[in-house]
Amino acid sequence: MWQIGNIQVSAGVSLAPWQPVESIEIPDWHGGAFVAIDFSADGNSACFRKDGWSSQEPDMIWAIGPRSTLRIPFQASGRAVVLEMDVAPCRKPPEIAGQYLRVRANGTPIGDTRLDVRELLCFEIAPEIAGTGGYLDIELEFPGFFQPRAMRFSVDDRALSGAFRLVRAYTKDMAVPPLQDVSAAVAPRFVSPSAQRAAPPADAPLPPATVYGFGLNGNINPFLRDGWHAGEDGLTWTIDTLAGLELPGLAGPGAYALSLDVNPMIVPGAVPSQEVTILLDRIVVGQFALTQQTALIVPLPRELTEGRFTLPLSFAIPDPCRPVDHGVSLDRRLLGLAFREIALVPVPPGVRGLEAFRTVQADSMRPLARSDRFLGDDAAGLTGSLQAFLGTDLAGLLKGYETLGPGPAFCAVQRALGCEAVNFFRFATGDLAGLTHALRDGLAAAADARSIVVELGHGEPRGYEAVLIPYGFRWPCFVLEHEAAPMPVWTSQAIRFDYLRRKFFEGLRGGHKTYVAAASARISDHRAMSLLLELRRHGPAALLCVEPACPDHPAGTAELVVPGLIRGYVSNVAPESTPRPADLTDWIKVLANAALLRRLKQDTD
Repeated sequence: MWQIGNIQVSAGVSLAPWQPVESIEIPDWHGGAFVAIDFSADGNSACFRKDGWSSQEPDMIWAIGPRSTLRIPFQASGRAVVLEMDVAPCRKPPEIAGQYLRVRANGTPIGDTRLDVRELLCFEIAPEIAGTGGYLDIELEFPGFFQPRAMRFSVDDRALSGAFRLVRAYTKDMAVPPLQDVSAAVAPRFVSPSAQRAAPPADAPLPPATVYGFGLNGNINPFLRDGWHAGEDGLTWTIDTLAGLELPGLAGPGAYALSLDVNPMIVPGAVPSQEVTILLDRIVVGQFALTQQTALIVPLPRELTEGRFTLPLSFAIPDPCRPVDHGVSLDRRLLGLAFREIALVPVPPGVRGLEAFRTVQADSMRPLARSDRFLGDDAAGLTGSLQAFLGTDLAGLLKGYETLGPGPAFCAVQRALGCEAVNFFRFATGDLAGLTHALRDGLAAAADARSIVVELGHGEPRGYEAVLIPYGFRWPCFVLEHEAAPMPVWTSQAIRFDYLRRKFFEGLRGGHKTYVAAASARISDHRAMSLLLELRRHGPAALLCVEPACPDHPAGTAELVVPGLIRGYVSNVAPESTPRPADLTDWIKVLANAALLRRLKQDTD
């Protein structure tokens, strides 16, 4: 017998207690095999636990975060294996009913199930999955993990998912001892993998997002349930600690994310933030602490979305407040969050890393990679470095980038470096919310002459500006008031917008460019990911978000956040129409480092 901790395993080798499983020499035997993992304080689970576990508690151990792993020394010898686990979900009835659990063995799904109470779950591992490699690597995925502290029913700030007391693995053909204390003698429940979920055809374009607007005239009003006010101009407040929605089900198969534009009720010095827990069918899909108006992107587990006629969403907000209580207004409503928009966004194939965006830590994610390769080069030395490390010259580097705005900063850089690019957002000014709306809308307003307005700007001399009303973006027409009447200018701008719109999407489908969004303040990870999802709907594009440098992020560096999403840092995000040489050098270094990181992304996709 093997002795691992206080558990005996068949096969004829003696081990010291708590010996790591990697140090075990697995003999090749031809009998049955049996391993039991005890998660109590006196148990042996430390020998088997790898990533994703919390500290020891008297009779069990919590799995934490989205993924926990076990490594079990096991030689199946061509036999089917049974995996048993005594597990209880982290929940808070009635708001949080339980968890969803997915289980993989040696990288292959062996079962998934909803878990609303403590149960003894059983999974069968086929002989070809168990193999003869000497180990069972078990991966436990809990997309519904959450922090109890954020719900205010505990001070526990761990990201809890499931509480484990016992796991057993044994070959199916052997008799095993009965369990003495498992969930009050509840009968074991056998779990199988769900049927393989359909995916959209590889060559089919992804559908656009389904967008719901809030406010007095919002199209979401028929789907509001308890916990909402009647609505105001363009927004609707939550007025309770729990607010519910019941949206229509998804139009087609595939992965989706929930996109939200929300504003928390903040009172400086009294209410610094609002925490929100987002639930789908009473399982947590996201938790966030909000301090300002923001965009959120939340991946939705396919197990909770597919095959449903409706999507029951709820928002738990534990700390709403009445403005009148803090002397900021006479408003006596119990306000938590003001919602402006919710969208169900299809996730393009190949997008990775989205699951990292469902927690309160999403805007402090560690980058996957960082490049500062060109920081030591002066302006004269950059030419040789570009050729040596990227195989291109400055002109070739600049052609790989296209601006998204929301201001003219990158256009000024391109022009100063001799690149006169013609593209849709060149010289445009707007904001990130309008940019997201424009991409989500497929720039439809640019093809609709009724959405285009030409008006005089406020500068001197007065010149015409073209405005796309639905997005709030405006462009200089480079025509002064005395040079033309409004109608000919409007006609030429309508023709121009329609042409540039088609050119923009042709470039996106080509997938060769990196799109640049530059802002004088940080572009949140959620906003950036929303933009990337819209770009990726049309092709394998990358997004470079450029923001001000700081001591931790020197000018010229770039970081890969998730595949396809890069951050860059410069000293001056909004240079003048004639940028200083130092500003141009910063930008060249950022573009070069981003090109290196995009090449890394392609290598690792």
